[in-house]
Amino acid sequence: MKKRILRVFLALTVFILLLSLPVRADEAELYQNSGADTLMEALPEEAQSLLQNVGADPMETPAPDAATKLFSALSEGFRAEWTAPARALLTLLASCVLCRLVQEFAAKELSYAVSVCGALCAAVTLFSPMASLLEQAARVTDAAAVFLLAAVPVYAGLLFTAGNTVTAPTYGALSLTAANAVSVLSSAVLIPVLRVFLAFSVASAVTSFDLKRLTDALYKAIKWALVLAVTVYTGVLSVQTIVANSAEMAGGKAAKMLVSGAIPIVGSAFSDAFSVIVSGAALVKNGVGAFGLLASLAIFLPLCIKAAAWLLICFCAGLTAEVLGLKPLASFLNGCAAALRLLIAAVCSVGAVAVVSAAVVLCVRGAYA
Repeated sequence: MKKRILRVFLALTVFILLLSLPVRADEAELYQNSGADTLMEALPEEAQSLLQNVGADPMETPAPDAATKLFSALSEGFRAEWTAPARALLTLLASCVLCRLVQEFAAKELSYAVSVCGALCAAVTLFSPMASLLEQAARVTDAAAVFLLAAVPVYAGLLFTAGNTVTAPTYGALSLTAANAVSVLSSAVLIPVLRVFLAFSVASAVTSFDLKRLTDALYKAIKWALVLAVTVYTGVLSVQTIVANSAEMAGGKAAKMLVSGAIPIVGSAFSDAFSVIVSGAALVKNGVGAFGLLASLAIFLPLCIKAAAWLLICFCAGLTAEVLGLKPLASFLNGCAAALRLLIAAVCSVGAVAVVSAAVVLCVRGAYA
């Protein structure tokens, strides 16, 4: 009898304590304690300005139309800068037509020399934008690595707070390794190799050396290396996350059932209250993950759009040169187009790592949901 009275007394005490505590923590306090306020500072100025224009803030859940506003802002920025690519296209097309006209009226011995002069003219036209794009690619990959190094600890902490105690350490270790690898590989391998590839393309076009096989082999090696790296990272992270989250969900349900049955009278109330508290942390986790997704897009999409525009210009000019029979000029323009395709692939691969890292935070369910 005394034991039963003691159990009832303890149950009532727990019930009173539960009523005296807030069931859900304040969201602003959760955002502040998560370290999300440092994420905006880790972004480059261009990305910060873009996110501020669309109203994205790491301290609150992004609006449902934030992604639409982001793409609208990107299109407006491109429309404001389309004059330089248009002038370059007109210059390249005029060079192709002029070289063909000179070939028609000049001696056949000068035909190759005229085409080489056209390639040199195209090199002068494209040198500044290509150098600028390569420099921007180096800055973007470094910026993505810096943002990942700042965001991954925040992501992992929020996953742990939301009850994903197995997923968080694995996710943090893999993502931090990927962030450090991105920083090292982009500065030491990707950008230098792109510069070498572009130099080989120019040399192959304006000299008697046939470097096409070498450039083709280098192009394929870089492309498959990027595909392999992104596939391995995405696959390993996805499998680890799915397996760990499944174990957490099963453990969370078992823990809730155990608490409900172990504490008389108020066990189920205690379990429900704990689930509501954890759901507050999950809401903050999803908000920060959504901001990280938008931030990742804001880092690399502007450069991808610019590079795609110059790729279209090189493709159109190269096609015109091939139709007019200007082989050295066509070879140079096709080489520039291949270099731009590699640049876009490299930047998108780095962006994919950042996007996947943020998407995992959004997709993982809380263990006690």
